[in-house]
Amino acid sequence: MKKTKIKIICLLLLSLIFFIVGCATLIKTETVDVEAVVVDSWYQIGYSVPVRIGNTTTYVRHPAKYIVVVKYEDLDLTINNEELYQQYKNRIGDTITCTLAIQYYDDGSIYRKLIFQEKNE
Repeated sequence: MKKTKIKIICLLLLSLIFFIVGCATLIKTETVDVEAVVVDSWYQIGYSVPVRIGNTTTYVRHPAKYIVVVKYEDLDLTINNEELYQQYKNRIGDTITCTLAIQYYDDGSIYRKLIFQEKNE
């Protein structure tokens, strides 16, 4: 019984060591404002779905979606925002300001992410 516990503990410690060593550490993050192009926009109406649980039927509501898809170089960003949709629904090809976040890791890898930030006025 003791040998089994020792084997399990050693196996857990070994897997923990491999897990910790395999993680990359974030070194720095840069943010740059870029002009992304609106490539698509679409609207999906909200709907409800009946779900029966025993003798009771309840409705699960799915809200409407107001989608605007923007592209910067090889990065796509899908934004669900009604105000932005109303502004850009008929303006495919126009530009919009987004933030490009570039994250550098200690293993040499670079991660780029496009972020839309609403302006508070």
